[in-house]
Amino acid sequence: MPNPNRSRLDQPGTGANRLLHRYRNMPYLQSVAIEAIVYDEEAHLLKARFRADGKVMIYENVPPDVYDSLIFADSISTYFRNHIEGAYPAREVPREGAHSRC
Repeated sequence: MPNPNRSRLDQPGTGANRLLHRYRNMPYLQSVAIEAIVYDEEAHLLKARFRADGKVMIYENVPPDVYDSLIFADSISTYFRNHIEGAYPAREVPREGAHSRC
């Protein structure tokens, strides 16, 4: 039963929520630099695996609208460099855990 205190877009499985859920585990990106992206909407964590060296980085405190803009950018690599890299705290994932979910 829908919650009357929530807007239609806030209802599970509708509108923006369905769209975000659909792109949560994107297996492939058309990007020359980034191979895969995983976004944890609740924790605001963005995990990126890079094509050049296979390095996996986790970026903290990334808002959902920044993730949306990244996924739908004309150039994912350019958007990433200009709006995420260096703008949010980041840490490298050790190699043994690098291929989990990304």
